[in-house]
Amino acid sequence: IYQIGGDRVQTQGRAARPWTRFDVNGDRFNVSASYDTWDAPSGYQGLTSATGFFIDSSRLQVEGQTNWSLRQDSVEVVVGGAVSVDKSSSKDPATGAETWLTRAVTLDKQAVYGQGSWNLTEQVRVVLAGRGDWGALHDFQLSPKASLIYSVVADQSVRFTYNRAFLAPNIAQIFLQFPAVPAPADLGGFNALCTPFGVDCGFGLTPILALGNEDLDVETIQTWEVGYQGVLVGRAFLTLDYYRSYSQN
Repeated sequence: IYQIGGDRVQTQGRAARPWTRFDVNGDRFNVSASYDTWDAPSGYQGLTSATGFFIDSSRLQVEGQTNWSLRQDSVEVVVGGAVSVDKSSSKDPATGAETWLTRAVTLDKQAVYGQGSWNLTEQVRVVLAGRGDWGALHDFQLSPKASLIYSVVADQSVRFTYNRAFLAPNIAQIFLQFPAVPAPADLGGFNALCTPFGVDCGFGLTPILALGNEDLDVETIQTWEVGYQGVLVGRAFLTLDYYRSYSQN
């Protein structure tokens, strides 16, 4: 039994989630890849909607990064990139009709990112980072981050941080088309409102559907933060943080 966004669902017969992961590490690089898929030939049934459906999806992800230390390790740099491909379909093997998506979809995503940290002095450290993402579901999105860490005395520091991040809608939020209840509703009674005007409105059995929205945009958030951490009299560790966030969409 799985809990998903719109329902609790139960596998019908055998079900599995095969996956493969691959990772190679070196002193100055890291490369990783993963692949996972669904395998449930008999499909699933919604326990609330009592509706049967199928999932045929897979995801391939590849990421690589490299890092350097410069100026006697006072400067550290990390650069990397990632790509992924998601394929999703909900076709009924017997009929070929989609059971919970409007259509089969193939979505690609790409990203590049980097981070640099620099010890300006023994007391001041600066961290600058950024990531750029683009793909089939959204336009290019830049996620910058900047931090300044000031060591007041040994074991006590103050941190100032700014960052922007985003959240893209997922496949279900965009391409969903799923019966919300097991049986259609009979709206035939509304025809009586049309008859006095000589109009046949054609109300009748009408499916009640949960639908996605293909016009959804990304959600964004910007956050400013100030924090303190320190060891007091060698016995107590104290942290204080204040942040203010601004969300859109």
